[in-house]
Amino acid sequence: MMGIDKPMNHDGWLQRIGASRFLDPALGLHPLSQRPHVVFYNLHNAGGSAIVPILEEWLQQKGYANLVSPAETFRFHAELEKHESIFHWTHDPLETFTNELERDDFRFICLTRDPRDVMISNLKDVTHQGNNKGNSILQLCHNSIQSGFNQWFDQAHAWRALKQSNVMQISFEKMKQNIPALMECLSDFIGIPVDPKTIGELCKKYSFENVAGRQRGEAGETIRNKFMLRKGIRGDWANHFDGPTARQFHCRFGRYLRAWGYEPNGLWTKKHALEQKPKGNG
Repeated sequence: MMGIDKPMNHDGWLQRIGASRFLDPALGLHPLSQRPHVVFYNLHNAGGSAIVPILEEWLQQKGYANLVSPAETFRFHAELEKHESIFHWTHDPLETFTNELERDDFRFICLTRDPRDVMISNLKDVTHQGNNKGNSILQLCHNSIQSGFNQWFDQAHAWRALKQSNVMQISFEKMKQNIPALMECLSDFIGIPVDPKTIGELCKKYSFENVAGRQRGEAGETIRNKFMLRKGIRGDWANHFDGPTARQFHCRFGRYLRAWGYEPNGLWTKKHALEQKPKGNG
């Protein structure tokens, strides 16, 4: 069954519809009288294309102003003063929204993903755009791990550490299980009734299959608009990490794999070295 991560416990998920309904009265909101601002944060390459366009169009239908581009976060506070309700998608660190985090008229949605898949997706995109400077995926991995990967995992971890009722934590892996059900949970969380037919149509409109023209996991062109769609699956890191890369990744970022519930320890590196060989470096 689809769920959402508990705001007060990142290891558990609320049941779809039910417990999430208690979020509104706890925040003093009424779904028919107030519409909170909504900020959607996602870790780079965490699969935001699967949910952000659905949220954007749905909230726009509900009268929200849209600032749906991480490149426009610098305009956020100025736009906030102009609109009663605004929806913004961002990659910015937590500090950007320090003044808004404790406000009852804000909802924050945080999307993260297996850090190994995040790195491979990003470096595949770098290569696809011709910015790899002749480096293989493996070499790009080594370079990125050594440099700290732009501190993106550190920033995402700060977002995940938020334990308050106006923050909802979701993962790419559970999101993909049932996006319409997740939208019902988001409706409860935000405090705006949702029409299942409308959500069903939006989910179909923005599905990977419809936008990319192929099934998830099937090879094909990278689709790039304001989002990036490549494969739409989990676990692609295993096709590109070799044993040394896995060990290097664990040494640098293993704490996030543990804290986010992906690996309990470093044994995955040994298993991967024994069972998997990289299928390609490009």
